[in-house]
Amino acid sequence: MSGKPLAVDCPSPVGPRNCGQLSAASASEAVQTRADSSEASFIGERVIIVSPATQVSRGGAALRRNLNAGNSGRAARRGLPVVVLLRHPWRVPELPEVEVLVRHLAPLLRNKIVRSVAVRKAKVARPSTERELRAALTGARFVRLARRGKYLVFTWRRPGRAGDVTVTGHLGMTGRMYLLPKRAPLPKHAVVVLGLCRNNFIYEDPRQFGRFTLDDSAVRALGPEPWDRAFSVEAFTAALRRSAQAIKVKLLDQSLVAGIGNIYASEALFRAGISPRRAARRVRADEVARLHAAIREVLAEAIECGSTIPLDFAGDGKRDGLFYYGAVEGNSQFYQERLLVYDRAGKPCVKCDAPINRLVQAARSTFFCPQCQR
Repeated sequence: MSGKPLAVDCPSPVGPRNCGQLSAASASEAVQTRADSSEASFIGERVIIVSPATQVSRGGAALRRNLNAGNSGRAARRGLPVVVLLRHPWRVPELPEVEVLVRHLAPLLRNKIVRSVAVRKAKVARPSTERELRAALTGARFVRLARRGKYLVFTWRRPGRAGDVTVTGHLGMTGRMYLLPKRAPLPKHAVVVLGLCRNNFIYEDPRQFGRFTLDDSAVRALGPEPWDRAFSVEAFTAALRRSAQAIKVKLLDQSLVAGIGNIYASEALFRAGISPRRAARRVRADEVARLHAAIREVLAEAIECGSTIPLDFAGDGKRDGLFYYGAVEGNSQFYQERLLVYDRAGKPCVKCDAPINRLVQAARSTFFCPQCQR
């Protein structure tokens, strides 16, 4: 697809199937974005690229009829793609969710040896191939698992061979990684399976926007971690001074600081009292210092939260949205309460009771309090 897609706000809480209910009025309020299909794959929470010629589940025909009634219909008739923004987002894993998964998986994989490798969907391994992964990992012993930004970095060691093997993993929108007894049937959406001894390592990804690959170029392009010395207040300030982007959009730049996504960018800006609309270069030095501290605080608190509750990493139970994976026993209310602005549009601000607002920036939803954030 080529050209600039149009972003269309869709009231569906469950995905593209119900986007057929999009009104002509909503379609006529579409706004242009610069997202392309590859970028949208990793935007995650709210973005679905819809080709005008593509049926979007059972609601696709109705969606196209409604889109044709508005400005986005003109784009569709010109053959441009349409970006559908879901009003109630899928929560996708950010730094804290990936960190908690790393802490869960690392001890389970300790000293495990890969006996077999199966790539069931070639897309998630690209640019690597199943043959390359099999050659690199078969017989290799697990050494360590680390997090870099939103990526999982697996290190394996092959006996008698020089150098370790590094595999980069990314959960995308819907990915899960867990161990499953070999006697259990493979999940329908298992895209990579590593046979260990008594268990299989499963990478499950229904939408296949994630990665499990030997290619580490994405990791090498990342900026510093939020707790690195390189991410100092001074360096942060200097980077923002050079940017005319809105501060919320700039925070999502993974070369600035790795691991921040939609959820924690909104939360950090709220704590710092900074409007997400403000140009990054217009954020004052004292505000930058507050924001720097807030970023570290919200991420650390989220990691602590996710580390203290029993999470359903394999997705066996009810998917209640708790910390992306869902809780073993289900407790989504607690998840909602720990977030002060994200996905709380229309609800009262916890500080001033003004309704939380939602706006779209760079094809992603932003939540903020117009009274507390200036």
